[in-house]
Amino acid sequence: LGDLQGAVVQAPGHGPPALDAARVERAADSGEGVHQHDDVEYHMWVPVEGQLEITIGNAAPVRAAALGQAFYMTRGTPHGFKNVGSTPATALEIFVKQTTPQK
Repeated sequence: LGDLQGAVVQAPGHGPPALDAARVERAADSGEGVHQHDDVEYHMWVPVEGQLEITIGNAAPVRAAALGQAFYMTRGTPHGFKNVGSTPATALEIFVKQTTPQK
């Protein structure tokens, strides 16, 4: 996903890392086409800088999403985003990989 800076957190008793968080930067007029994550239970996307547009499922794109507004998706939800501004834009992505303890 381009310029990622992330951290992985492992919950006790949960096996592989349960949470992955990344800072995603995009140059003006660039982004990620529609895609989906089938390897996570939940995905949250939060714009923190710039002017980002997000598309989730079949809904119309949210143009210039409000900074700090959280967009929540479940496993396999198609989504994509684009920097629609003239300066770099940044979003925070959080992936919850599993929420049930392993035995």
